[in-house]
Amino acid sequence: MSTPLSLRKIRVGVLNAKFEELTKEGAGATWVREAAGSTKSTDEAVIHVKNIRFGEKAVSRDVSDIGSAKEAVSRGYSVIEGGSMSKEEWARVRAVKTEDGASLIQTSAQVAPTDFKSTLSPSEVIPPEKWTDEMRGYAGMVERVAPRLINLPVSVQFIDNENAHIQGCFHKGFKRSGTARGFKREFGKMTVNLTYHHVESSSDNYELLLHELAHNTLCSNDHLDKVFYDTVTELGAKLAILALTEPKLFDIGVRSGAFTDVQPPWDAAANAYPEIYGEGAAALLVRGR
Repeated sequence: MSTPLSLRKIRVGVLNAKFEELTKEGAGATWVREAAGSTKSTDEAVIHVKNIRFGEKAVSRDVSDIGSAKEAVSRGYSVIEGGSMSKEEWARVRAVKTEDGASLIQTSAQVAPTDFKSTLSPSEVIPPEKWTDEMRGYAGMVERVAPRLINLPVSVQFIDNENAHIQGCFHKGFKRSGTARGFKREFGKMTVNLTYHHVESSSDNYELLLHELAHNTLCSNDHLDKVFYDTVTELGAKLAILALTEPKLFDIGVRSGAFTDVQPPWDAAANAYPEIYGEGAAALLVRGR
């Protein structure tokens, strides 16, 4: 008669020897899970079971960064909830390291962070006197166009920080006026991280502009929220209309050849339609909806 201890040893031995024969259905069996949670299971067996049950791109939910789980899903990861594995299984899988020493299962915040501190130290921000012509042109365009899209003044700052793991971010602030009443004026601050953003790319610039300004409406980093992508769509439509009706807003003051992918709208807009269908017609289309 087998004792519980001997039965566990048998199960671990079978898993270590035959783990490659497991199917997706079989990987969730009680005996497999108990064996995979044993300290005697091999790393190879544990990795194989994890991959069959949850996929190779699997992360644990980080409750300190609420938006990161949905962001990870949008990037093709599956999220392993706490109750999906026993305490022993979690302990065993966390003991396994990849070839580069990283955890086998990273957190959602590690692979898809969405929380970013809005307050930067002065040393982290690139001073305007060190901006390139492309940086200066992009910042100026954003500051002209953004108030027309979200009815809020927006200023731009640049960082170059690979540890921030963001392409950009947007937050609101308040600026006290010099009046006796001390009236506070709301404004937006758009941060661009040059480590992950190519400011020479017109398409990247417009994509980041629309993405970050959408956070003026949805004040969270939940990029799968319907409000977020509805807002991006709405802002994209407004941006297109502005490019046709007021192309000079998009003049970045940098030669067209400095940007790598898209013809500037102020060069293209004049010939986008025959003269009788030009900017006046576009404006009528908007007013006559």
